[in-house]
Parts: sequence; C-alpha cells; structure tokens
Amino acid sequence: WYLAEVVAPSPGDGGASERAKSGAKGVVYLAIAWSAFRFATGSGESGSSEDQTQTLTQTLMRQPAGQWLVAVVGLVVVAVGAYYVQKGVRQRFMKDLTRHPGVWAVTAGTIGYPAKGAVLALVGIFFVVAAWQHDADEAQGLDGALKAVKGAEYGPYLLTAMALGIIAFGIYCIARARYARLD
Repeated sequence: WYLAEVVAPSPGDGGASERAKSGAKGVVYLAIAWSAFRFATGSGESGSSEDQTQTLTQTLMRQPAGQWLVAVVGLVVVAVGAYYVQKGVRQRFMKDLTRHPGVWAVTAGTIGYPAKGAVLALVGIFFVVAAWQHDADEAQGLDGALKAVKGAEYGPYLLTAMALGIIAFGIYCIARARYARLD
C-alpha cells in the first residue's frame, strides 16, 4: 500500500514529503516481510541480527567518513525511536485512525508505541557507541541490544516490560488494521 501511494498518490495527499515517507515505510516493511519469509522457509542466512549488524557497520566504517555514517545511522534510529515514544505518550497515533477504536486499543497504543520507540532507540545508541569507539563490534542488532538489557541490574524486569510493551503494540496494530485511515 505504501509503495502504491508513491506511484499513485491519493487526491489531497501531503505532497512529495508524504510520498517519500510512504516510500521509506514501504521499503522497510518489504525488507521485514522478505526477512520473515526467508526465515520461515529456512532459506535465510544463519547468524544473528547482531552478526549482520556488525557486518553492516564494518562495511560502513570502511567508507570515506564511515565513522560519521555509522553515527548518523545511530542518531536517525534514536530519533525515530524518540518519535515513536512521543507519538504514544501524546496519543498522536489516533490521527492514523478513522474513529475511536475503544479504550483497550488506545491503552495498547499508549503503551506500545513508547515500548517500540525505546527498543529502537536502544539499537540506535549501540550504533552511536560503535561510531564513537570506532569499533564495529559495539554495534548491536535487536538481539544484541536485548542481551545487553538482560545483563543490566534490573535486566529481566526491563525485558519483561519491553516484551509487554511490544505485545501491547501488536494489540494496537489489530485495531489499526480495522480502523486505519487510508486517505
């Protein structure tokens, strides 16, 4: 749907910036779907997202101004995470819906968006640390970031809170599937 909006925008769309945003979302969701498909069919690469992230970071670090590229990637991921946190806290996700989905869905979105944002921000912080220390091994994928949280003093409690938050986000997504604004 997002990729279709790039090619054939709806009447009254938000212009080029909205089409670019839709295009970026479409590419990200397509990549996630492709990865899930490869994993489900057993044709995916072996190795963790941590290994894949470190390989990507090493490749970026070898480029001219590579350390800066990795830092920018990390800062962008942190910014996206912060955006999701504020979208949940301020309940701005309600603008994505055609009508009020019910208290349970609003509560789930209010909890879920900040959890999703916190997890993303955590991954972004590891990219920034990798750039700062000029060490690609410091970059972590989602699994590496969650392992780091687990090792913290209250790690198991933090992981449980994050998991519950991601479950809440999934519950909100069910409501969004029904009440999504498609214009």
